[in-house]
Amino acid sequence: MGWVRGCGGAARGRVVALRVPLARSSRTAPAAGASAGAGTSATTAGQERKSDVRPPFLLVRAVVVPPICAFSRARRLLREVSLVLKHVERGGISLALTRRAGLGRPLLIVPGVMADAASWQPVVDALEVTGSVYVLNRRGRRPSGALGPGYSLRTEIEDLGHVLEVIAAEEGARQGVDLFGWSFGGLVALETAAQNTRYVHTLTLYEPVVRPFGDQVLDALREADAAGDLDRAVEIVNRDLSGFSAQYVARLRESDTWEVLRPLAAPLLHELTALNEHPADLGAFGALDLPVTLLLGSENEGTVPYGDAFARFASALPRAHVTVMPEQGHLAHAQDPVGLAGHMTEALARAVHHRGTEPCPG
Repeated sequence: MGWVRGCGGAARGRVVALRVPLARSSRTAPAAGASAGAGTSATTAGQERKSDVRPPFLLVRAVVVPPICAFSRARRLLREVSLVLKHVERGGISLALTRRAGLGRPLLIVPGVMADAASWQPVVDALEVTGSVYVLNRRGRRPSGALGPGYSLRTEIEDLGHVLEVIAAEEGARQGVDLFGWSFGGLVALETAAQNTRYVHTLTLYEPVVRPFGDQVLDALREADAAGDLDRAVEIVNRDLSGFSAQYVARLRESDTWEVLRPLAAPLLHELTALNEHPADLGAFGALDLPVTLLLGSENEGTVPYGDAFARFASALPRAHVTVMPEQGHLAHAQDPVGLAGHMTEALARAVHHRGTEPCPG
């Protein structure tokens, strides 16, 4: 949640060119400059994208601008990448995922709030795994559909359960999918794994959160949402939730990154409300019979809001392997995507050794 400290440049996490060949579909590709997962205009909970027949896979050739300043300083030149954009339908809502093709057991990444698949692409690029790598654009961020009526954390859990089933079937993953969740996405991943163990091979959670979390900003977010003020919502999540300074937020507002964050803030009120209304029974997860790794940034150890939430998960999952990532906080995917990818790869290798299985089952 929030963004990267000291990010004052013009780096933006967005797709700036797309060629999407569609067969028998009225769906149009995003205009140049639209984010791969968020777009450059707000998507409210009540808005849905219009389409008729959508093919299961869309081949995308894209030029991606790295979504964070630290990464863009290391890779200033644009990289041309080949992605596959997959759409899974559930209850009339389209759920879009990016896919890096591979051979072997697939990995599925579930981002949290204020993030989308584009935000996690630098991590995907750095991952040393042989299987396909998917990143879910959860509902409420383009090109996925709207949050929809009756949205709750249960909606997210059922979405992810359906996506897992589809990926396991299409990839031929007889031993399941390696599942990774960050922040809000971590709780969704844990709840889903507990209810769909046949589709999950391993589970890695990076600083998952649980209620109460961010409830102190809900009133301010309601006012911003009622006014349609996305700028105010971005300010709230950075200042009042993530704790960045007023000077930092002022610099952020002057950067191009601000336009990336605005549409990601559109579903924020509904997501945090859903999180704080969800009665997670953490004690029940101790019986989860699969390899679990918990990742914590050392900067958040024992601190509010992420460190104390992490401690609750660690206590509830006593058999989980805990990895503390040195000199990292809640945004390692942005500040050190290569380092985070290394920790993720190590977690998967350790789980393979724990299970005594081959690293690349068919």
